[in-house]
Amino acid sequence: MASKFTPPPVFDEKKSWIDYKKEIKIWQALTDLPAKKQGPSLYLSLSGKAREAALEIDIEELKKDTGVQTILERLDKLYLQDTNQSAYIAYQNFESFKRQ
Repeated sequence: MASKFTPPPVFDEKKSWIDYKKEIKIWQALTDLPAKKQGPSLYLSLSGKAREAALEIDIEELKKDTGVQTILERLDKLYLQDTNQSAYIAYQNFESFKRQ
């Protein structure tokens, strides 16, 4: 049976960075893509500031078995917030929630 390519999840900056990292780990467990190709595949699924930050990583680093981890570490610097800020954002989201 032929394997089917499953693209990595798309990052939406409105979504929690921690949740997106979990989605990437789930994608890694699901995909049949070799580890050496997962980094470049993840890079191609990024856009905006995330893609710009990942573009600074050398292509040879992306093509290693640890390419996904390298991207995530780089984006941690951009999106990982301290716990107080994360709690405040969650509170703001709660306060601005409106039923349809």
